[in-house]
Amino acid sequence: MKFGVFLPVSGRAAGPVLMEAARGAEALGYDSVWAADRIIIPWEIKTVYPYS
Repeated sequence: MKFGVFLPVSGRAAGPVLMEAARGAEALGYDSVWAADRIIIPWEIKTVYPYS
């Protein structure tokens, strides 16, 4: 069985710390690192999601 991690690409976790997390996942033996494929993601969401 193979395991991967999904890393955030927006908010506080995005940026240089993202590469550190990817390297950490590799060091821990994860098989893959995944990220969202969205081009535009807001830094801050100010509205409440209406469908929750």
